[in-house]
Amino acid sequence: MNKYFIYCRKSSESEDRQILSIEAQVQELRDFAREKNLTIVNEFTESMSAKQPGRPILNQMLTELVQGLADGIIAWHPDRIARNTYDGGKVTYLIDQGLIKDLKFPNFYFDKTANGKFNLSIAFSQAQYFIDGLRENVNRGIRQKVRRGEYPGKAPYGYINHYKTRTIEPDPEHFETVKKLLIKFSNGDINQQEMIDIMYQSGIRNRVGKPLVHGTVSHMLKNSFYYGVFILKGELHQGSHKAMIDKEVYDRIQKRLSTNPRTLANRKPERIEFLFPQLAICGDCGYAMTYEHHRKASGLLFKYYRCTHKSKTQSCNQRKYLKEEELSEQVGKYIAQISINDDIYEKLKQKSYEWDMEDTENSKVPLQGFSTELGNIKNKLNNLLDLQLEGEISLEEYKTKKNKLIERKAEIQAQTKKIQGKASNRLELELSFLQTCNQAYYTLEKQNFKGMNKILQKVGSNRKITNQKLEIQFIRPFDFLSEFTLQTESSSSHDELCFINTSNQEQNSKSGLVKQDCFAVCEPRSGELARTLKASEPLARALAVIPDCEWYR
Repeated sequence: MNKYFIYCRKSSESEDRQILSIEAQVQELRDFAREKNLTIVNEFTESMSAKQPGRPILNQMLTELVQGLADGIIAWHPDRIARNTYDGGKVTYLIDQGLIKDLKFPNFYFDKTANGKFNLSIAFSQAQYFIDGLRENVNRGIRQKVRRGEYPGKAPYGYINHYKTRTIEPDPEHFETVKKLLIKFSNGDINQQEMIDIMYQSGIRNRVGKPLVHGTVSHMLKNSFYYGVFILKGELHQGSHKAMIDKEVYDRIQKRLSTNPRTLANRKPERIEFLFPQLAICGDCGYAMTYEHHRKASGLLFKYYRCTHKSKTQSCNQRKYLKEEELSEQVGKYIAQISINDDIYEKLKQKSYEWDMEDTENSKVPLQGFSTELGNIKNKLNNLLDLQLEGEISLEEYKTKKNKLIERKAEIQAQTKKIQGKASNRLELELSFLQTCNQAYYTLEKQNFKGMNKILQKVGSNRKITNQKLEIQFIRPFDFLSEFTLQTESSSSHDELCFINTSNQEQNSKSGLVKQDCFAVCEPRSGELARTLKASEPLARALAVIPDCEWYR
């Protein structure tokens, strides 16, 4: 038995303008499902116009249908589901794909046939046509109102929208109050806050009965409607409504606003930019670090980073603040560990291309062998088929030998694809690594701390702050470069880091050198760098040429 979702929608207009309310639709569809013995697994309702795509509840329902949580939809009418070509086409496509198996409507018949889908498309098109026609009629009505000098919108404070004449007329209760306030403001007798207080006492309030906000009053003071004209789509039109003030009073208001911005009383709070948001977590409790600022009376600004202490189950002992200047210094040190300048970047990039060419040449031999073997397998399959058709071997023997050849063919194709993709992927990874290191160099040189933050979030893991100290573990191969940088800086002699050609492999193996392709790294005194680097690891091997550029000196 098919399972269904109930979908109900009404537009955002008032209840009395709807064919059926949400509650009425749900009840009708439940009765319809009970009458038709249909199984309901969930109900989706939303109050949103269908003129434009992007309804979240509809998209959620379609996603669950694709996941197989139900087989069909029950709705009051197709226009409840779609009134635009995008949503209608999406539903039709899911029907074609079999992801929507059925649609049920109390007053519209649908079946999953060519004729049924055609009728559904007609219903969707009619809904779209209705919306388009309504839009044209509304726009035509607006243009006609503008020609008559009538503002096609909500009346500003001091005016009302007359529900019978459909025009804007003076508010008999508040027109004179607003007029006096505008004249007083133009003369400098009151400010915006005093206007708000007086209007609130006079009964001029917002929709929830609270005082008007400064932004609303600012817009009110700049509204040309009060002196008899209105702006629509950037064009000025002469209004037929009664003007509240003359142009001279309006100009004085604008002059006061422009010469004394403080009278706007709508100044936005100071926006403080922090350099390292989301860089690290608390090393004690693991919760996020928050950032705060404090500005002294002298104007001096201080920015801090501290633990949010949001954990209710785990205590945190990190009570001290970390100044942004101190954090900047620590971030710069980490960035310096993975930075390479342009000269080294170009040399390493050239070396990567050389290795890529070597890999391409080395891969030709096995690829040629695979190609030959694939040709032989093709011939064997043809011969097997001939033998089976001629009756030389039985059908079972044919299947057994054919299966082995097909399996071998698949193995060869997989290995071929792996070899072909390995070299290009290796080069791409190497170039990406080098580019990131070069970007780190430029962020350090230009003191671009925001750029440093992005790079550390990209290449650093387990980023935390403990006891006012930033701790970061680099991912590979950035960790190798970081260790190499730290060790070369701490070495007392350059002789501790030597690079020897692999022609001396026997001698190198006795001296404890770590081999990497055609280079070998002598283990420093600290021993932290002692690790085996596999020759197949593309990013790590690019680092082997760094000392050849004399970067560590």
